[in-house]
Amino acid sequence: SPWNKPLFESGFEKRRLRILNSLGLGMAKARARIEVRGKAGRDVSVLVGDTRVPLRLDHPLAEPDRQGQWQVRQGPADTLRLMIGPSTGRADGYQVFWEDVADDPLEERLSAVALEILVAGEAEFRAEAARAHARQLQYRAQLAQTMERRRVEPRKQPDPPIAFPQQGRQHLLTQAAEWRAAQDVRGFVAAALARSDATQSLMAWAT
Repeated sequence: SPWNKPLFESGFEKRRLRILNSLGLGMAKARARIEVRGKAGRDVSVLVGDTRVPLRLDHPLAEPDRQGQWQVRQGPADTLRLMIGPSTGRADGYQVFWEDVADDPLEERLSAVALEILVAGEAEFRAEAARAHARQLQYRAQLAQTMERRRVEPRKQPDPPIAFPQQGRQHLLTQAAEWRAAQDVRGFVAAALARSDATQSLMAWAT
């Protein structure tokens, strides 16, 4: 059945797995661990201490499909390329690409590759530590600027309530009462004028 057919039966995939297995054995001696994930076995990384170093071992022309998934490669053993480290934001200080060349296949250079993976782990660890330190310095600088701005800028306080002397307060209360009475009179006059049957009597009273 096609559903139960082994995925790694081609000559290309068998050679690829042998190289990964040899790398894994070599990395274990240095207390590093290789991990292979995904259905096609393309999600590969090495844990060096606490730093994860991505690896990509495949044909130089291999690409993911339209869904972003990697597939196994059919056919006989062919050229392999190994890429060490992340695809972007990579640290400096180690050789990234290793590829089959005439009379010098990858199998003959696995010891050098394993050593370079360890160097990559150290380089990526130091690069991340430097980035974290830079972020911390930036945060401290922004915090200091904020605190200085708050110290220098005058705080906007609400205006204090006006304190009137006792005599002035009584005068204001009297004026307020008179104003309310005047408003009541004006309201009564307006309502009375609106009534046509009371207009004449009101005008007579006013004169």
